[in-house]
Amino acid sequence: MTRYSIALTTLLSTTITPHFATAADPWSYLSVDIPVALSDMAVTTMTYTTDGGNSTTATAADVKKKIILTGGCVSEKGNEYLGEYFACLELTNKAFSFEPIAPKTQFQAWTGTFAALPDMPRERNRHGSFQVNNNLCVVGGRDTADNLVAAIDCYDATTNAWTEVGTLPEKYMTSDFASYTLGDKVYIIGGYNQGYEALSQVVVMDMSNMEDTITFEEGVPIDTPRGDIFAVPVDDESTIMISGGFTHLNDFAKPL
Repeated sequence: MTRYSIALTTLLSTTITPHFATAADPWSYLSVDIPVALSDMAVTTMTYTTDGGNSTTATAADVKKKIILTGGCVSEKGNEYLGEYFACLELTNKAFSFEPIAPKTQFQAWTGTFAALPDMPRERNRHGSFQVNNNLCVVGGRDTADNLVAAIDCYDATTNAWTEVGTLPEKYMTSDFASYTLGDKVYIIGGYNQGYEALSQVVVMDMSNMEDTITFEEGVPIDTPRGDIFAVPVDDESTIMISGGFTHLNDFAKPL
């Protein structure tokens, strides 16, 4: 089996001259470095309050968001071809937060600051991350031996510490999937199994009582098995749309 996905290890790792958004070019470029060059990491936003409380009880003025980066490939060679598949041989357990700072005038550009979080309990890449209450959790993905990772690790912003809160059952282990959170439930969609066969499974994790136990159930599978996909909520988050990806059914010959 051959997987035709090559990592870009220089993503956001080089300082760029600030660029101001215009009507013709609405993108702004930040002259901010990621602390280490990464690919195949997980990225999510984490909502928090300025007083450290729960965002569900704070006023709108108190609520802010940070972008959280976890794990990923740090090899300068990116994903290397190992005979039957591509894999990264050097992963990281680092985690970083990025707090964006919006421009106050039309003459300023977006900027922001990175801060290191405590290291995750283990290295992984091609995983997913999400927020449940005041916790940032990571699930799935692969280790440096390219084996699927079962452990579910969560970072508690109030204690500034990581904890393994559970494990994915073997039949649900996956990488390169899409994930989506609705309340205390996390939806893990598609991805690849250990042998890089694309999956159509939808796994629903109930994390409402994650201090004691996490429960799993199977949701309605997607029509086409696929990995390397993304999910976005629409209609007030009542509908999830997925797009892109690859499948083993066409030998990964073209994206979906």
